[in-house]
Amino acid sequence: MGNQIIILISFVISAILMLACWFVSKNVQKKRRNRIEIDNQKADIISIIDEAVSSGSNIKSKPRLSQDIPQLGLPKWGKWFMGFAWLPFIVTIITIIITISISHNNNSTSTSTTSTLPTTTTTTATAPISSTSTATTSATTSTTQARATSSMPTATITSYTLITSVNSAGGGTVSPSGGSYSRGISVTLTATQANGWTFGGWSGSTDIANTTANPTTITMNNNETVTANFTQNIYTLTTSVNPAGEGTVNPSGGSYPSGTSVILTAKAATGWTFSSWSGSPDIANTTANPTTITMNGNETVTATFIPGVEIQSVALPSNAKTSSGIILTTYPTTFRLVNNESVDVTVTWQVHFFANGNPFSNYSNTVTVPQNGYIDVTNRYYYPIAGTWNVTYTISINNSQVDTWSGTMIILQGY
Repeated sequence: MGNQIIILISFVISAILMLACWFVSKNVQKKRRNRIEIDNQKADIISIIDEAVSSGSNIKSKPRLSQDIPQLGLPKWGKWFMGFAWLPFIVTIITIIITISISHNNNSTSTSTTSTLPTTTTTTATAPISSTSTATTSATTSTTQARATSSMPTATITSYTLITSVNSAGGGTVSPSGGSYSRGISVTLTATQANGWTFGGWSGSTDIANTTANPTTITMNNNETVTANFTQNIYTLTTSVNPAGEGTVNPSGGSYPSGTSVILTAKAATGWTFSSWSGSPDIANTTANPTTITMNGNETVTATFIPGVEIQSVALPSNAKTSSGIILTTYPTTFRLVNNESVDVTVTWQVHFFANGNPFSNYSNTVTVPQNGYIDVTNRYYYPIAGTWNVTYTISINNSQVDTWSGTMIILQGY
């Protein structure tokens, strides 16, 4: 566009100069014609004077034609224009030739430079591309672009496939999960571990920059397969009893994979009863026995027991008989409850009677056993059925069984 403007300006200037020369030349020619006419008239006057002198006419003096008759010659500036009228045309021609030569050289240089563009950064793109692509280059002008396109060579870019995996289902994820990348591209790999798992390293390709770092990079020199290795965390369970020695917990401890559900069972010592669990937020129910705990970390659990009561002795009736009439005879049964602790303990007792293996009757009541003392509980029962009776005594604290006793007795047919 710049060269075209220069040529246009040259043409305009040349046209103006040539018009000026044409105007000057026209005026000069007109003056020349006038001069010729004057010269002709001058010649005629001189001829007349000469004839008069030769004939003896009374002419006192010869006219001073050089002074009286105007000298109408061409002015200097007109001569200069006439002498150089051809110059603007010659300058214009030279300007056009030089401009075309410069334009041709610039186009040749642009075409030569553009033809080398396909060797630039097209192979270093980090974004995934298709398997094969042709490099294209944009030129700065439409003319240069047309020439570059016709002479520009094509470049084939090789791409490879990345495949990632994890060695344990649920252990974690890998980003990116895969894709296609140009040869030589460096891809950043990031492993994210799930709760209860730990990243253990990369494997599967020799092009991984660092197999233990996270994140790491891999250079796409081939089709690449990468595995992220995760290991499941192992957590420790620790149990204890409060007060010490007044009960046990099963299991007493151990090592478990993360997420494992472990069943905990508390057993009270004689005279004690289970109260609650404490120590971890992962216990399912702190008052139930048994309960469960989920191993989401290293867990510490304490089973708490409170003072209890035990059945020391039971006295059942002997030689008891049923009545032969409508009046039933009662016989006493007695059991002693002993408190081994230094606090009063309130317990619920129950007695179950079975005649010949069939349920017959149940009785229950609540009593308080003094600290470090005992209490005898006596009840009188009717036995209308003769036969072998099975008797079971149970005492509980807060609905949790503390101690039991079982025995048999024989009831004879009445009188």
